[in-house]
This record gives sequence, structure tokens and C-alpha cells, in this order.
Amino acid sequence: SENKWLSGEVSATSTMQEVRSALAGFAGAKPAYAAFSTFGELGTSNGLQAFTLASVCRVSISPSGHMSIPGYSSRAPFFRDFLDKWGIEFYVVKRNQYKNALNNLTERGYTRAHREATEHLLGSIFEQCVRDISDSLGMAPAMVKKQVDKGVLTAREAKECGLIHDIAWCSEVMDRAAMEARKAAAPLKAKADRELTSKELDKYRVPLPKYADAIKARATLDRLHSIPGEMWRKLGRSLNPGKEEEGAVALLTLNGPILNGSSGGSKSIDSSKTVRLLRKAGSMKKVKAVVLRVNSPGGSVVGSDEIHHAISELEARGKRVVISMGDVCASGGDYISAPASKIFAMPGTLTGSIGVIMGKLNFQGFLSDLGVRMDPGRNFGKNAGLMSQTMAYTRAQTKQINHLIDDVYLEFLSKVSSGRGLSMKMAKKVANGRVWTGEDAYRLGLVDALGGLEDAIRASKEVAGLGENAKVVRVKEETSFFRDFGQALKGVVSGEALLDYAVSSLFGYDVGVMRELES
Repeated sequence: SENKWLSGEVSATSTMQEVRSALAGFAGAKPAYAAFSTFGELGTSNGLQAFTLASVCRVSISPSGHMSIPGYSSRAPFFRDFLDKWGIEFYVVKRNQYKNALNNLTERGYTRAHREATEHLLGSIFEQCVRDISDSLGMAPAMVKKQVDKGVLTAREAKECGLIHDIAWCSEVMDRAAMEARKAAAPLKAKADRELTSKELDKYRVPLPKYADAIKARATLDRLHSIPGEMWRKLGRSLNPGKEEEGAVALLTLNGPILNGSSGGSKSIDSSKTVRLLRKAGSMKKVKAVVLRVNSPGGSVVGSDEIHHAISELEARGKRVVISMGDVCASGGDYISAPASKIFAMPGTLTGSIGVIMGKLNFQGFLSDLGVRMDPGRNFGKNAGLMSQTMAYTRAQTKQINHLIDDVYLEFLSKVSSGRGLSMKMAKKVANGRVWTGEDAYRLGLVDALGGLEDAIRASKEVAGLGENAKVVRVKEETSFFRDFGQALKGVVSGEALLDYAVSSLFGYDVGVMRELES
């Protein structure tokens, strides 16, 4: 469910591109296969993004499979007539014309600005996918588009036109890959031995979750093994206080809508918690730079401003902050990114949306049609019913709301302008509520470079004057139980077997798989 790009969601293009980049690096060094039973059976799904990723490998489809890569469409529902029918009013105040997040509720169809922005986004993502497929297959972009325009191809047609390499059952491809792994592990023995059965080849096949688990197990064991060395280094620094301490980079991951204060939820960016973590990173003597991985559509103005202030404080103290934008880093995501030393985005990242929007529903007409009469009592405060969902705005309230929105928008503009080194005139041009791709944002000066998280980490080491081997430490809040128990564990664990047992039982990592892979 987390791999939205597999189902062709445009908002997850950036993740696909980062995975593709890593897979391309692997495929350049070792055999890489991508076996699919089908890319959207009978055209029931859009496999364009999945194929863009897989195209760096040797791709195969099962004999009865299909290649469904139809492209993107901008068809969308609009509910204005529906709301009118039921007597529901929806008031929206926004800055500016391209801030179209609520257009589906206020309009009867695409406005000119909404259509222009949507079609540009889809066109940009489509061209990026075509370009990547073209580069992988050595096929002209025009020829790739020609195949896409066919909609759905059979496996035979996909192979004939050069989109895939083989027609084979997934089990056959997995056996072939396992044989390659066996040959690489023991080339002489693989030549001499008889051909192994599929069951015997299972030992050379490791599911991705287990492989990732093994990497985590190795990292945990390495940390435990490094404890004695750390102790000696600390002793050395205490005996020689003038010696410069080795620097490190702190990594924070921020996912979800930005909320003001603390919600306690795991799928949001709580401003209070984020500020605490940023200050924690700022107080760590080893940390010379901070990388923020931000994946957020925006949210609270106040919450965004609090995080912006905390990042500005880090920069003022000489701790450089580098932003790595994820799939979506828009509106409030852009707000908190503005003061960073450097901002990275993938070409398919959705960013921008620099503007302000707020809305209010009024159900008075709807309730009246149902025979529900709202009897207003006395207001203690002239604007006590300002956000009531059974009252319309008064003329004075509309003026007041617009004044507030203007104030927030100008503050947003000034922070983007100063943070990105843009004139206010240029900031207004790009900050009109429009969503841009990362590629657009790079051209407009909203981001500094195109790249993923690894690129951001390398850049953070450079701007902080650290070596390429400088450590990356994750900054996160941990429960006191695990923190205290982990500290106790450091003092008592000894011996390889005991370490393996501790890592497996306490952290849930399969050390056995790790040992097997490393052997």
C-alpha cells in the first residue's frame, strides 16, 4: 500500500525515480531482472510508472500477460451543482488563482488556471517517464510514445516492438536469477554440479523485506561492535581536549500534513515535536549539518512558521540544513524548506503551491430543506459565529478574513523571497498557488539541485566541510524504556553468538539471514 507508484499515482513519481536510480546503479554492476505476470491485465491499471522503473532491468512478462501503459488523464469530478442541489454553500478565500485545492467543491468544471496547471503537471511527468524509458531501452522518445499510444499490448507485441526482453513465467525468471547468484557465489562449483531444482535454488532467493532486515541487522551489530572504540575515542578526547571532534550529519524524516502543536499521531508533522527534534540536533556537538527529508502537502500556517523558525535558528548557529523533498513537498512544505542552505528535489517531486487557502461550509439551506430550523440565540462577541457551519459570512467578516489571508500570504512570500534569494517580483510570479514539478522548481530557482536523499546527504557533508565518510545519525524520539535498556545492553553484551541473539530478539532483525547473505 505504501508503493503508490506501482499503481501509477502521479503523486508518487519522485519515489519511483529514486528507486529507479538506485536500481540502475545495481543493474550496471550485476544482473538485474524484472519479472511481471502482467502490466495491468486487459488494461485495468496504468503500469507506466512501474515500467519506467523496471526498464533499467531485463524485463519479462508471462505468456498470457499484457503491457498496459496508457499514459495519464486529467478527468476530475466537480461537485458545485451537487452542493447547490442540496442547499449547501461553500465559501473559499484563497491567494492566488492557481491555489485550486478546493476547486472541486466550488466550481462546475476546470477553470482556465486549474486546467493549465493540471495539464502541465501531467504532461511534465509523462515526458519524464518517456525520457527515462527511452534512455534505458535506447529507443527514440517518439517511438516510446507510439507504443504508449497503442494503450494495451500483448506480451508478444511488447517483445516485438522492443519494450520487453523476454516472455517467461515469473518462476522461470526467478530460477534464472538464482542460478546467476549461485554462479557468482561459487563459479567453479556451479559449472561442475548438476542443474539444481527450483526448491534447491530457494537458498539463493531472499525476499526484499528479509534482505532489508539483514542490512539493519548488520548496521546494529556494527554499532554494538563500535562501542569499545567509541569509549577509547571519548577517553582520548578527554585527555586531549583541544582535538577537534569528528563531525556527523543528523537526519530527520518529516511525513504528513503539518499540524500546530502536538497531535500524537504518527502520520503527521507535529510542529512541537519537530521543533524539539531540531533543537536536539542543534545541541548535539558532533552534528555539523542536518538533512530534513520532507514529504508533506502543507497544513497549519502557525505550525509551518514554528518549524521555519527552528530551521532558521540552526542556520544562524552555523549548522547547515539541507532539504530533501519527497514525493510531495508543497505549500507548508515549501514554507519550512525556504531557510535551508540547499534544497534537493527529484524531477517528479510535486512542490510549489505557495499560497493560502481556507474554506467554510454552510449547511443552513440543507438543514432547512430537511425541516431543521436553526434558531439563533444571542452572540456574546460580535463575531462569535464566524466559523459556524450554519451561518454565512457577513460583509465585515468577509473583509476581515481577506485581510488575514493577505497578511499570511505576504509573510509566506517574504520568507520564500529571502530564503531562496528571489526578488519579491519573481517570488510573486512563482508563488501564485501553482504546483510545480521538481524539474520546474529547479528552473525557477525554488530548489537548488535535482536529486534524492543520498544526494542531499552528500551535499550536507560538503557544505559542513565534512569528509565523505562522516556518519549519518537519525534523530528521533525514543521511549525511555528502549533508550535505558539499550544503554544497559551496551555494557553487558559480549561474544558473537550473544550479540546475534540480542539483535534478533530485541530488535527483531533476522541475523541468520544476514550471516547467510554475507557468506
